[in-house]
Amino acid sequence: MSIVKTLALMLLLSGTLVVVFAQGDHHDLQLQTSKPVSEALLSSNQYTQPETDQGVVTNPYVTLEDRYDIIADNDAFELYVDPDDLSIRIKDQRSGYLWGSSFFIDYALLDDDDVPLYPDLYDEDDRGFRSQTWRTKANSPVWIGYYAGATDNPQFREESLYDSDQSTVTLTLLADGFDASLYFGYSKIQMTLQVRLTPSGIDVKIPNDSISDNDDAKLSRVSVYPFMGAVKKTRTPGYIMVPDGIGALIRFDQAESMTSVFEKPFYGYDPANSRETITIPENVNPEKSLYLNAYGMVHGVDQNGYLAIVKEGAPYASMVVYPAGVTTDFFFTYANFTYRTVYRQPLNQSQTNTIVKLQGEINPFDLDISYVLLTDEDANYVGMASAYRSSLMEDGILDDVFLDTDVSLHLDVIAAENKKALFGRKTVIMTDLGSLWNMIESLSETISHLSVTYRGYGKGGLGGSALNELPFESGLGSKAAIIQLNETYEIYHVVEPTKGYPQTSGYNPYDLAIQRNLQNIGNSDGYGSYYLMHPSESLRRLEEMKADFDDLMINHVALASIGSLLYGTYGDEPIARGETVLSYVQMIDLFDDSAVFDPMGYMLAANRFFDVVLYASQRAAYSDTVPFMSYVLKGLRPMYGRYGNFFANTQNELLRLIDYGIYPSFVVTESSAYGFLDTSSQAIYTSEFSIWKDEIERQYTYVRDALSAVVGERVVQRTVPTSGVVLVTYSNNVTIGINYSNTDYIGLITIPAGGYALGGVS
Repeated sequence: MSIVKTLALMLLLSGTLVVVFAQGDHHDLQLQTSKPVSEALLSSNQYTQPETDQGVVTNPYVTLEDRYDIIADNDAFELYVDPDDLSIRIKDQRSGYLWGSSFFIDYALLDDDDVPLYPDLYDEDDRGFRSQTWRTKANSPVWIGYYAGATDNPQFREESLYDSDQSTVTLTLLADGFDASLYFGYSKIQMTLQVRLTPSGIDVKIPNDSISDNDDAKLSRVSVYPFMGAVKKTRTPGYIMVPDGIGALIRFDQAESMTSVFEKPFYGYDPANSRETITIPENVNPEKSLYLNAYGMVHGVDQNGYLAIVKEGAPYASMVVYPAGVTTDFFFTYANFTYRTVYRQPLNQSQTNTIVKLQGEINPFDLDISYVLLTDEDANYVGMASAYRSSLMEDGILDDVFLDTDVSLHLDVIAAENKKALFGRKTVIMTDLGSLWNMIESLSETISHLSVTYRGYGKGGLGGSALNELPFESGLGSKAAIIQLNETYEIYHVVEPTKGYPQTSGYNPYDLAIQRNLQNIGNSDGYGSYYLMHPSESLRRLEEMKADFDDLMINHVALASIGSLLYGTYGDEPIARGETVLSYVQMIDLFDDSAVFDPMGYMLAANRFFDVVLYASQRAAYSDTVPFMSYVLKGLRPMYGRYGNFFANTQNELLRLIDYGIYPSFVVTESSAYGFLDTSSQAIYTSEFSIWKDEIERQYTYVRDALSAVVGERVVQRTVPTSGVVLVTYSNNVTIGINYSNTDYIGLITIPAGGYALGGVS
């Protein structure tokens, strides 16, 4: 029995519809799956769970004693400070709820007969704050970490502001907040803490130029008001929102799932710091990054919440979550900012001997966190998405313009590949310009708007072609054909500006990025091993390429990798990680219309987003997956998901696209995917356009019929009335009901099992 027939039989037995198409001796498979989703899976953290605790929230651990002085107020909030320890209280005048950076820490004290002194605050098995270290940390507005000793093999130490009786605070009250000059007694490190009341909450800053350390104590990290919004055990219903992938929640009532401290960097790890690669087994979902520079906390869904936006310093920061039961009885979360790090410096060419060295210069950023306080119907992850979107618009990163008038589809077309030949390499043409034209015309009869990306068009095709996209591969068609195509259709030509493959000519070692240990930054992907380019060199090359693109009437460019690969470089021309963002933004500004793949928060100024993440990492600590990122962008930018060719459960994935407001995507070629055999793209096992055309149109039509009523609209509410059922309401009062389950749902909207329904459509 052939491999194709064997695979078809296996998939049919598993509930997957397999359509096998022959082309000569070669075959492409078309997989269409509609497997029922089990109740166990619907109850897992791959989906959003119903809210079960609607109790009214109180927080007796945060009070407003006489020691707090009101120092600023506006129409929404009052700001108080204790001048002795700088702890703050923010009263939300809209609801009366009180937020605090500290809390009453003696709740677990017992009298001589072991009877709780504060029975209303005490819970069985409370550990309390018996450690003097944690008592001072709980009352400290700032925690720092620093390296003591020589720059070789330095010793890491931590200090909160009140660990030493030599620490001092100089407080200056202002009309809208305060400045506080801090001096840490042990390390002798100094900095200025700035707190300002704003119309939406508070801003907390530490200017970089206010920081002063010394040869005996080099500042490594800073955390500000770590206990802001802390809640005790399960006394407060709610959750922490983590911007992991599309978005995730950590619910307070599922503390048993979280047994250790969580810490993860925003925008992924910086490969320039020579962090060792973490190997993940093939049967484990790959770890997602924190895609956006924000996190949040809810005290009672639709009651009280906040969104913390890391306005400056996010490329150097990480999110930290302490669960109740680990170290303390409280859930709390904060941002940890890194100013210096250590790295391993090889002492010989084979790198068998290394020494730990300390980064010399301090990372160049001003610490800046904006807390947006949320109340009533905004106190949830949808309200957080709205608050984050408003911040992006205020900062000029996003504008309130949605150019498309209908749901669109992303067609990712591969032009050519290459493989080893008897002498050198052989170019394999997969989709020439004429075939691309025919594809677009064929689909345009059904699909009103196509976002087409064209990759592998450079000489030699796709594999290892980064930085070498031009000239065009001659086998694809003439220059006149290229110009005519670009004058007629909006084709996004894909450029990979960050990766230099050894088999690619046109760059030298001086063009490459360098780790702190002065080694090149290397890795590998499906196209082979590569080195990362110096961001300035990538920008320069793209600027040079712009003239050639203009000559070919190429005005639409899709940039690969920069959306989710952020790194610094050192050596003779150092650029810190945050400064690389500036080069990336200049890249997208070169073109009239730019798109990026797999975008993180620092790349949201582009016009379109392809390969948008659809899941979170599904760590055991997470209780839910939520569409935080897509709801930030819905109605402002078109977003497209992963390739529909490879859905593990087609119907379920289509429902997820509708739920999240994301458009379909496919990768296609004119020739059979058999042509990818022995090339860098051989993981693409089915792509032949003639085989997939009908299914592309079917999936697009299914999603379009659901989302066409909300093009350009924003999500204002998302509820989960029962497991597997979601109701999404938009700004035009249209509600889309999605039913992932195997049972019809009858409620405000009747939704068929495994389907969707619309409500409020005029």
